[in-house]
Amino acid sequence: MPKAYWVVTYRSVSDPQKLAAYAKLAVAATAPFGARFLARGDPAVAYEQGLKERTVITEYPSLEKATASYDSPAYQEALKALEATVLCAMFGLLKDRSSNTARRAASRRPGPSRN
Repeated sequence: MPKAYWVVTYRSVSDPQKLAAYAKLAVAATAPFGARFLARGDPAVAYEQGLKERTVITEYPSLEKATASYDSPAYQEALKALEATVLCAMFGLLKDRSSNTARRAASRRPGPSRN
């Protein structure tokens, strides 16, 4: 089953303490769904039109687990901790397609020799 990723960027944070409280609740709320944080923080460098804004990338075992995590009562409570302190520029769920390609390539069997 392909993995899925939450990608969140924060345009502005007016209360870092509330963001910290949310983060603590969010980690506990998403853990039962297999969440694994791959990156959290501010970019060291931004290229082209990129902005240096806080970014969080979370990996899930599947798209179903990722959506169930977001919809869970525990995560919805975590979101309430943010109140109006964060302007989230982008929240997206991505489905990993590369694992399907690799799996198909690995399962191919060579055909009979034509010599």
